[in-house]
Amino acid sequence: MNIAVIMAGGFGTRLFPLSRTNYPKQFLRIFDNKSLLSLTYERVKNLDIFDEVWVCANKKHLFLIKRDIEDIEHKMILEEESKNTAFAILLSVFRINDFHKRENNFVFFPSDHFIFNDLEFNKTMQNLVNYLCKYEKTFVIGVKPSFPSTEYGYIKKGKSIDESLYVVERFIEKPNLGKAKYYYKSKNYLWNSGIYAFNSEFFISDFFQINHDLNKFAFLGDLLGKSKDFPNISIDYLYSQKSKNLVVLESSFGWSDLGSFEEIGKIANNNKEKVIELESAGYNVIVDEFEALSEKKYCLIDVKDLVVVDTKDFLLISKKGKSKKIANVLGSITQEKRDFNSFDFRPWGYYREIEKLDKYRIKHIVVYPKQELSLQYHNHRDEYWVVLRGKGRVFLDKEWIEISEGDFIRIPKGNLHKVINEADEYLEIIEVQIGNILSEQDIVRVEDKYMRD
Repeated sequence: MNIAVIMAGGFGTRLFPLSRTNYPKQFLRIFDNKSLLSLTYERVKNLDIFDEVWVCANKKHLFLIKRDIEDIEHKMILEEESKNTAFAILLSVFRINDFHKRENNFVFFPSDHFIFNDLEFNKTMQNLVNYLCKYEKTFVIGVKPSFPSTEYGYIKKGKSIDESLYVVERFIEKPNLGKAKYYYKSKNYLWNSGIYAFNSEFFISDFFQINHDLNKFAFLGDLLGKSKDFPNISIDYLYSQKSKNLVVLESSFGWSDLGSFEEIGKIANNNKEKVIELESAGYNVIVDEFEALSEKKYCLIDVKDLVVVDTKDFLLISKKGKSKKIANVLGSITQEKRDFNSFDFRPWGYYREIEKLDKYRIKHIVVYPKQELSLQYHNHRDEYWVVLRGKGRVFLDKEWIEISEGDFIRIPKGNLHKVINEADEYLEIIEVQIGNILSEQDIVRVEDKYMRD
């Protein structure tokens, strides 16, 4: 069987403040109100060369995957914690082979990249699958550079094996501008797209011959049981740069890893109507997707080459070409802000933060039909709920209370509580938190149908 696996376990720190731990880059709805994950899934699913399409991701993002891909069914590989691409690939191969009780051909796709030419992409994938049946190798897709990028890794082509197929002479990490210009002109270097393909039996044998010290992970049970000991490292470093069996298939489908706001701005800057501009040029204005800033206008006067990224709780202004340095300041940002947007999705619905000061916090909570919050309590805050719309039931202090529009409930700290929306319409609540510590970490879950920690 030919199996496609989409790797969606990353956290997209280079795109903070849009991307957060709880809502990372691959789930952002940047293009036509579709997430990068859903666009990748549709692109791969539409190819008739694959028997199945699976997704490998962190278990905490399960509900986001189901939101974006309605027909995913059981075809998910869920990691307890993200351990980079080497672990994700091994886990997926072992899991899927175990599920089907056989070896398979695999193609692994990053979930958060952009493809410009779908027809050329489809042609490349067809050639790739044909070559998988012809050569016992590990394949990587190399894309013809369209400019001298210093943000992408490169692959140097070696000896030609077949049409557009070459031995990998070497992998090259992100070069300086001078080298990038040389690579671009020489035509012997390709961008590393991160798309890998192989027969699983061949790959597993080659991987563990190269990494003798990892033989204790050579079976599914061992990999799961000892996952904490597996190195947190990419497939490029742990395998690709060491293997003598790597070949690169050259393509020109046009590609971007969307690893910076500048890259996103080149492709989809849909917010120019928000900008009042006077003698300014060369800027990108990217705002948060949650409509919290839908009425806001941006006035730029006599400025050039800026990146402006605005969310409700964070404003980033950077010189164009330098926004990647946001990763260097994340250490000075609170964990709560790194993890959560002020508009945050949950398995049961979502909340939107309206206001937060030292002693109180106000949220607009929306519970989807037939969903419920966990049975929980808080150690540091009291909560006050006002029902705006819908009907539901609240468990509080050992009893059930029916609620509907206009009702008010006080939840003292330490009290077990949950809310259930059994109706067919949204249940909307305004929540006011009062206390000395107002944090998403101050939730102690006793029971949870979504199996969260």
